[in-house]
Formats: sequence, structure tokens, C-alpha cells
Amino acid sequence: MKGFTLFSLVKIALKHLYILILAAIVCGAAMFSYCHFLVTPIYSATASMIVTNGAIIDTENSNKVSGSDISASKNFAATACDVLKTSDIYKELAQKLSNKYTYSTLRSSASITPRNEDTLFIDISFTSTSKDEAVVLVNN
Repeated sequence: MKGFTLFSLVKIALKHLYILILAAIVCGAAMFSYCHFLVTPIYSATASMIVTNGAIIDTENSNKVSGSDISASKNFAATACDVLKTSDIYKELAQKLSNKYTYSTLRSSASITPRNEDTLFIDISFTSTSKDEAVVLVNN
């Protein structure tokens, strides 16, 4: 049995370079065609909102924000995520959009998550096959 060296493999590859180039072109064209003509693009729009107990954004008393206000707001952010995931929210959104979508469709295309556990921000995302539709959903 004959062993192969790196040099012998490079020599074989250069000898059949036209086959390698042709295979790369065919595979590239096939992948481009598949992605361009068969795959439906998915768009996502994301909005962020801050959830507080009110004391943090009170401009008149902003110098009196306590640690308990921040802690309460963090706990409220987690609760707000759970509330925003309920069916009633999506039913109301469907009505606001003239029942163009069912609430189950809206619910399946939505993602509501706290940015992380130590933040007051919630990220709300909607996915759709249309850029404009994703933006409309997230803005309502």
C-alpha cells in the first residue's frame, strides 16, 4: 500500500484543478438558486421598552431613587414579560389590527424576553415574511 504525502495530494489537486473549479461553480450555483428561489426570507423587528415602578423616571424626585425602587422595577420587569405573553394581549393586538391575524399567529411570531436578569429593559420581537409587516406588528 502506497502512502500519501501532502505534496502528492497537492500535485493530484493541481492535475485535476478544472474538476475542482467546475464542482465549486456548480455547487455555488445550486446553493444560490435554492436560496434565491425556494427559501422564503424571514424578517424580524425588535422594540425595547423599559419597565419601572414609576419612581425611577419621576423627573421631579429623580435624586431620591432608592435601591428598593430599582429592585422593585427589576421584579416588575419579569412580571411584565409574563403578562405580555398572555393570550389576552395577542387578542387585543389582533383586534387593533382589524383581525388581519389570529391571536395564535401573533403569539407564535412574537418573542418577549428581558434583556438579562439585571436590567429593566424588555425586548419584544416579531418575525414575519414581510419587512413592513414585522415593523407594524412590533410598533403596535
